[in-house]
Amino acid sequence: MNFSKLCLLIPKSEYSYEQELHEPLRKPEDIIHAVNRSKTSGDHSEIHQILRNRNINLRSAIEEDINGKKQKRTIARKLLEDVVNGDKIVKRELDIHVKTTSDKEDSIDYGLQIDFEGIFSEEYDKQTMVIYDLLDLHVERRSENNESFTSLIKHPVIATFILAKWKKTRWYFYITSTTFLIFLLLYSVFVLHLFTRSEGYCSDLEIDSEIIGRTIVFPEGPSTQKQECGRNQTRISKKFLSEWDNNFSILEAFFLAFLIFLFGMEIYQAFKLKKQYFKELENYIEWVVLVSALITMIKKEALLENSSQASIVRGVAAIGIFAAWFELIFIIGRYPFRGGDFSIMFYNIIKKIARYVFAMSLMILGFAFAFMVVNYGHNQNSFDNPIKSFMMTLTMALGEF
Repeated sequence: MNFSKLCLLIPKSEYSYEQELHEPLRKPEDIIHAVNRSKTSGDHSEIHQILRNRNINLRSAIEEDINGKKQKRTIARKLLEDVVNGDKIVKRELDIHVKTTSDKEDSIDYGLQIDFEGIFSEEYDKQTMVIYDLLDLHVERRSENNESFTSLIKHPVIATFILAKWKKTRWYFYITSTTFLIFLLLYSVFVLHLFTRSEGYCSDLEIDSEIIGRTIVFPEGPSTQKQECGRNQTRISKKFLSEWDNNFSILEAFFLAFLIFLFGMEIYQAFKLKKQYFKELENYIEWVVLVSALITMIKKEALLENSSQASIVRGVAAIGIFAAWFELIFIIGRYPFRGGDFSIMFYNIIKKIARYVFAMSLMILGFAFAFMVVNYGHNQNSFDNPIKSFMMTLTMALGEF
């Protein structure tokens, strides 16, 4: 059997945009029966004939009884989910709406004339339902061979429609990306303010002198150096929005405002995109950034303490600021200038490499437990507990031990 020629029949899944559909087709039995007959006959001509005779476009809603429950879908989604190689029907219906302006390709009058009557209806406000269906199925079948969805999204009718919509809605992307950039700069300044340290550190001799209570006399300025050393060891941080005396709380107020705005945008996207939102890796990265920034704000007073709780909060802050700059790569990749291809390639590699990182993590975890066992009783503290053992094993795997 040649697996490359296997037919495409997509299993049905829960439809997230059912409430967006309005009045369904009246008497849909003919199209339903034609779809069922095509599964055995392999003939799509009857379906095309019904669509044209009844003037049914891909955006039209159809309601049918599935497992004892009424369910509405677009015609496009029904064809893609219920018909063997239904993408061929959708493509042929889209081809009808692409016409040439001249019979001669070498003529100056030659061009393509595209209309969008096949994918939306002026009677309904929601004009992008077919686009939603294609993107939803494309994401849902990502692990399978979804070249058919990619080709449909690149079809002149769909691609031109997306471009026309982009020209009207690109301001939304520009606002959100600019907002995130300002948020990132505020986040970075916030971290720099907290963790920037001077170059003077306590020597081992100075630390020992403080522990045993002896007085050490330095050649030059003993009291000044001792006080500076003490300040480096006893830095403290004030509560969030409590540094109005040096005006740093003004930056914190803007930081908080932009954080709230980005939280609102993410919730709005999740509401509009529904389950499609939770299938995109980038959205999880954005939530890591926002949640870590929120924790950093709340626990600001404890960030510089010498405690296990403070170490955990500092770890969260480190992950957050790293993920924020990481996310900036993806955002820049969407702008139409040089470097976008690299960002898109980088994003695709990150999505695919996750499964290999997971397998490597399991291997490292196994070695970590083994090293913790075999190093027990030795005069070493490198493998005292599972977490420390895992980090040391990961360091050795990366060649930096």
